Amino acid sequence: MKVIGKKYGIEITKPWNKEMYEWNDTVAKLIKMDLYKTLKKMYEGGASKKVMNDFSSTFSTQYGDGFDVHEMYDEIYKEIVNVPNYVLNEELDYLVKKSYICKPKYGFVGYDS
Repeated sequence: MKVIGKKYGIEITKPWNKEMYEWNDTVAKLIKMDLYKTLKKMYEGGASKKVMNDFSSTFSTQYGDGFDVHEMYDEIYKEIVNVPNYVLNEELDYLVKKSYICKPKYGFVGYDS
């Protein structure tokens, strides 16, 4: 295992070590909690299909005319459950920029190494 460096007290290695995976899973859970809150707030606030599509396009699918907002809510919720950590890492800046989530205090490790 090659040691690349250290971030947040986590040793960054190639290939990834167990501690890196566990750290990233924890960061992803926190981000997903914020995404759930945003989704619920949008849904309860009467967000349009366009707004819901913009939100979901960052980490999942866009929904066509055959979906109503309630169906979109259900599908987007399922997508949040299954979004891979690397996608959250790639889209993190956009999600923060759009104010869909707050910038996490700690980020992912190993993706930029």
